[in-house]
Parts: sequence; C-alpha cells; structure tokens
Amino acid sequence: MKTHTTKTLRELVLNVMDSEKHQMSPHEIEVWLQTMPEITREMFEALHFFTSHLFNKTMICRQLQQIHKECIYLLDKIDKMGVLAAEMETLRLAVIKCLDQIVGQLLGDYSKYLEFDILMPLRHLRSEQLKLTSGMKAVQVLFDMLSVSAKFQQVILTCMIDVQKSSRCFYERMVYVQALQEGLLELCKRSHKSCITADLLLFLVERNYNTEAFIAYYKKVVVDDLVGMVEENDQLKYLERLERDLASRPYRKFVFCYDHRRSRARDVLHAFVQSELDMRQRVAEQRRKAEMEAFRASQTVKARVEGSGAGTVTAQLPVYKIHTPLSVDALAYLFKLLITAKVIEPGVKTELFAFLAGIFQTPGTGLNGISPGSFETKYKQVVQSTARTVRVLLIRMLKMLDEEFGLG
Repeated sequence: MKTHTTKTLRELVLNVMDSEKHQMSPHEIEVWLQTMPEITREMFEALHFFTSHLFNKTMICRQLQQIHKECIYLLDKIDKMGVLAAEMETLRLAVIKCLDQIVGQLLGDYSKYLEFDILMPLRHLRSEQLKLTSGMKAVQVLFDMLSVSAKFQQVILTCMIDVQKSSRCFYERMVYVQALQEGLLELCKRSHKSCITADLLLFLVERNYNTEAFIAYYKKVVVDDLVGMVEENDQLKYLERLERDLASRPYRKFVFCYDHRRSRARDVLHAFVQSELDMRQRVAEQRRKAEMEAFRASQTVKARVEGSGAGTVTAQLPVYKIHTPLSVDALAYLFKLLITAKVIEPGVKTELFAFLAGIFQTPGTGLNGISPGSFETKYKQVVQSTARTVRVLLIRMLKMLDEEFGLG
C-alpha cells in the first residue's frame, strides 16, 4: 500500500522529471517547489497517524517499511539522473531534501518498526563512508599509541575498510560498523598498553565480531598462550577460565553482528576452547592412570621381593623415572640444543636416545615409557610450536639466574 504522498513523489521522480517522458515548464517547476514542504509535512503526519492509530504492530511495520523502501528507491533513481538544467537541478535538490527528511524521521523516531537488512540509498552510503573514514583514522592513531600489533589492527580494521570500499551496503552492517568504531574509540581512551590486547579480544567477542579473520586470530592467541605455559596444571586452569568466560551470557542491549550468515563469535570460540580443554583433560587423565599403574606395579614387585626374603634384586625393580611436564617433542629438542651447544657429548646417539627415553616420564606416556624410536624422530623433526615452548623455558631459567645473582 502506498500513501498519497509517496505515490505523488513516485509520479514526480519517475515520470514528471524524466526528460524523455515530459518537459517541465518553469511554472510547473515552481508549483512543485512550493508543494515540497507540504508533502514533507503530510508525510510526517502520516507516520504519526500510523504509529498512533494502528494497534497491530505488524500493520505498523508493513506501512513504515513500505514507505522506507519507496524513499530509498526514489533516492537512488534521482541519484542516477544525468546532468539537468539549472531550474531542474533546484527541483531535484528539493525532492532529495524531502526524501532525506522522511528517511531521517523514520530512522530517528520509528527505527524499531523498520527492517535493516535492506540496502542503503547510494547518497546516504557515500555520506556515511566519509564519516567512517575519519573515525577509522582516529582509531588507528589510538592503536599505534597503545602498540596494538599490526596484524591485530588489520583484523579489526578490515570490516571498516570493506564498508568504505562497498558500492552498496546494508543498513545493519553500517550500523554495526559505526557502533563498533565508537566502542573502539571509548575502549582505547580508557585502556592501557599492558592490557589492550586482552581488552580488545573481550570487547570484540561481546560485540559479536564474527569475521573469519578474528576467529582465527583469537584461536592463535589461545594456542600461543598455551605454548608459553610449561605446567600442565597452568594450561588447564587457563582453558577452564576461558571456557567459563565464553559460556557466560552477559546482558546487553541487542547489537547487530558483522555477518548474520555466520555463527555467533562467542559460540564458535566456546566450542573451540571446550574441545581443547576436553582433549587436554583426557591426556592428563591418561597420564595419571599410567602413573598409578606404574606405582602399583612397583609396589607389587617390591612386595614379592620382600616376601621371598631375597637379597638385592634390583634388576626386577622398575627404573626410577624423572617426571617432566614437557612433551616428548620439547624434551627431545631441549637435548638437541644441549648437544648442539656442546654441553653434552652425545657419543653413540642411538644409545643416548635409548637412555633418555628410559629415564624420563612425560605427560601421556604409558607404563612402557617413551619409545626410543619416537624420541629419535622428535629429535630430528622439530616444529615451531615446540621451539617456542623450549624458548619460554630457557628464558624463564635465565631470568631466575639473573635474579639470583644480579646479572640482569
């Protein structure tokens, strides 16, 4: 259903102002110029009438959404008009002003009745893109002041750059990016260098910034944090805290997501953390069971030896193992560094690997211990994550040395 005023505007834009269909006289143009304020007033009255006298919200939404779509369509039509004569240009500006005022009234006072998954008028998009560019520069300045990494900046600013370059954009995406930009400015003004990354991660999860790049970046941060924790208990506590934080649903007013086709950022990340936690808890449980089995076996052998009254039967007793929270990969690389730095003379490496595999107990190792072949394979094939773990351990040892003897 079209109101009389939108029907009038449609007739004016599509037929009367179309030079191929009609040639307007100066008098005709003047009449329309004088009519524009009246059309605007009637349109405002119609909006007020619909919201005041229609008790069914569905009917109100239908009417206002139709008016909104009509205005967008007509604004885009006017935008595509070619070069006009001076007097026609005056009329075009008057029509644009009228339509802009109607759309502004709809978005300002009646937004709860509108749909936001529709395309913005081109002229409004260009105007908002300019504001977005200015705001993005301010965000970048604050990011640089707070030493936000270039990679993280790129992950965050990509959404603004995409909207800046878009030839068409949905209202919901523009509203989301504008709100995100304002929130980032406020956050940066009250945050500190030492905690800005953590603050930004939390903020983006709360704002449902569900881009593929952000999800991947968050996962990488979690994995890197875990690599820096040697103790298994520290890793589990870290993941448990993250899981609790992501499982909670803090109340906040509704906000649009960046991409409604993708799952919520909080849900995707919670599933990832939960999966990582479950895997590490299973490994920890397997290790505890293996240690318990080894202890029971040693107690059984000890009881048999004592019961038989035999003397020294050390060959039957299990060899004492050095327990370490390091994985087999990290342990093998640590000894590779010791050998390369000539701290240890390797001799026959096969014998060394067999000896080391026999005296160490790592997380997840069963009753039979580490396989010498596995230890040798890990020794020869080192991955970057293993190198990071060992590096963190060595830095920690150097720091302890500096603190103890004042060498720092």
